[in-house]
This record gives sequence, structure tokens and C-alpha cells, in this order.
Amino acid sequence: MQRLSRELHLALRRIVPMRVVAWGGHQALLPLVVPAQFVRALTWLARDRRPVIVAGDVLLAPIALALSRLRDAPFAVVAHGLDITYSSPVYRRLTRPALARADRVIAISQHTRGLAIEAGVRPDRCIVITPGVAELLVPARVSARRQIAERIDPSLADRPIVLQIGRQVARKGAAWLADQVAPLIARELTDVAIVILGDGPDHGLVAEAARRHPRTIFAARFADDALRQAAYGAADVYAMPYRREPGDVEGLGLVAIEAAQAGLPVVATRVDALSEVVVDGKTGILVPPESPREFADAVTALLRDPSRRASLGDAARQHARSAFSWDVAAKRFVETLTEMSA
Repeated sequence: MQRLSRELHLALRRIVPMRVVAWGGHQALLPLVVPAQFVRALTWLARDRRPVIVAGDVLLAPIALALSRLRDAPFAVVAHGLDITYSSPVYRRLTRPALARADRVIAISQHTRGLAIEAGVRPDRCIVITPGVAELLVPARVSARRQIAERIDPSLADRPIVLQIGRQVARKGAAWLADQVAPLIARELTDVAIVILGDGPDHGLVAEAARRHPRTIFAARFADDALRQAAYGAADVYAMPYRREPGDVEGLGLVAIEAAQAGLPVVATRVDALSEVVVDGKTGILVPPESPREFADAVTALLRDPSRRASLGDAARQHARSAFSWDVAAKRFVETLTEMSA
């Protein structure tokens, strides 16, 4: 959410005047910072003739509502998904009434729009604007392979690679990929490498699977953009084995877009908003969730078919550039905010 909010701000400020109230410091200081930032925002609003207030996520909706009432100005809320479904009763009592009172709720996907409507937002006030994704600087394949061989394992220089990147929580399925899917792929393709980069609550499970299958699974806690970009450049297939978890949702699927930008076909489960990012049979393959055999078969088929892999990867790159452009998204945001201020 923070990344999308930051990139949205950068895209909007290129075409419209705007002021941003944000806090980049330690969260423990928020109780002290919020009142001061609230006064700062109210001061700015008093100077503007026809302001529109935008909350970057649902957590900020109550603050946007208060500013809206004090300044008599319309307000919009950008909804990402998890910021709607977070299960804390206190959080929901605080945010949902404010969300329902927003003049516009801008959802980042159709799936997120559905969640917002379930949370009490009027359908006529809830629209979808698909965000852009800043393009990665992915190194050429030879350089990328050399980098990950140096930083993860020398054998990765010349093996087929299946990649997953992200926070290792149950919903994102890294442990499921390592424990249940990777061995099935390795039985068919003995030289395959499953590279899983990230950290989180499930990292111990991923690391344990890597110890059981040291020839197949390579797990690393990545800490910099250079390794992430090299991994995209070196991989052959990107894996998104996401799972349905109560209260935890995938509002869009940014890593699928990043993988597509790198020209990688994506094999993903048909969960939450992933079907809005991966076009089944055109930019990747969608399979049912909780089906290790179908997931493994889809990955194996792509690794065995370089021509189809290249075709899907090229289509994925073009789709990412056309469907997830900040230039297009920013213009739609401006049109919406202009309409609100009229």
C-alpha cells in the first residue's frame, strides 16, 4: 500500500498541483505526529479555494472524513484490499463508517471494489482505477544469471529457474510451493531450480524444505533491489501459488506485473485479483488453488516449451506496459478528482 501511494503521488504531482501529508518515521511516534499533521493539512485546506481530499488507504479514511467535515470539501479514499478486510473489530468500527461516507472510493481492482461494496460502500460511489507499476531495471539475462550465481548458488548460472519473490505468509504460498509443488516439478525436470526470495512468518518452513531438497530449492532473504531485479532477469517462469486465507487478500498482484515487465510468463492460482493481472493462456496460466499437481504440471509444461514460454512472456510484457501505466492511471485519477471538485 505504501509503495502504491508513493508512486501515485509522484505520478499525480507531474500533472496537477497537490500537497501531501505523510509520515516516513517510526510508527511508534504516530500518536504524536497525527495531531500535528492534521492541523497542517487543515491549514493547507483553508488556503485552497476548491480542494479535494484523498486518503491513500482505508486506514486514513476517518482522518479524511474529519477534514472533509471541517472544510466542507469532498473526499476520496483509495482502497487496496487488505485495508478493507483487516479483521480487527476496533479497526473495522473505526474505518468502515468513514469509508461508507466517502464521496468516491477508488479501488485498485474489481476484486477490491467488490470488497468495498461488501463493507458498505454504495456501488455508484465506488470505481476502479488500476494503478501503474514503476518499470524495473532488469539486467540482461547473461548478467542476471551471473549475479544470482554469485549471490545465491553457482549452479544457478545454467539451470531452468522458477522464481517467487515476496513476503512469506500463508496467503502467498511460498511454503506450499516449496513443500508440495517443487518436488513434483523436480521429478519431471531433475535440473530445475526453485528460487524463493523473501522473509516473513513462513520463512522457517521454506528454509526447512530447502534443507530437505538442497538440489532443487534455493531460499534467500533478499535485502536489495539489485538481487530482486537480477532474479527477474534470470528466471524462466514466475510462480504465484497464492491461497485463500480469511481476512487476508490479494488486492491486485504487483509482483505478477513486475514479472510480466521482465517478460516472464506467470503461473498463478485463481485467487482474489490475480485473474485481473494474469490473462489465462495469453500472458500466463491460471490454475485452481490448493492443487499442487495442476500447478506443477503448468510450470513443467512451460519449462519444456521454450517457444510458448517466449510467446507468453512477450505478451505479458506488452500487457504490463499497456494495462498498468501510471500515465493512464494518473489521468483517470485527475478526471475523477476534477469531477468531485466541480
